[in-house]
Amino acid sequence: MTQEEVTDEELEKAKDSFLNSWVFNFNSKAKIVTLMTYEYFGYLSDFLGRIKDGVERVTKTDVLRVARKHLHPDELQILVVGNDKYFDEPPWALSMR
Repeated sequence: MTQEEVTDEELEKAKDSFLNSWVFNFNSKAKIVTLMTYEYFGYLSDFLGRIKDGVERVTKTDVLRVARKHLHPDELQILVVGNDKYFDEPPWALSMR
């Protein structure tokens, strides 16, 4: 992601995933209370609409710019958690336990 722009398909899929799940942000009483919290803390009344509009406007160039700024693969660290006595076994062997 830091070397070249994402493809049209990747960008479209990411946007569609976010935007198609948007409706589920408001499908429960608890989530609707969150909307009231935004107002309580002084968020603009069109805050959520601005997020949606912003996602719709994201370009491949935007993704590349932000990836270069915030993704640093040379600083990546991986944390593995689990029972260390099974770490040397192939993944299929673990599913047979």
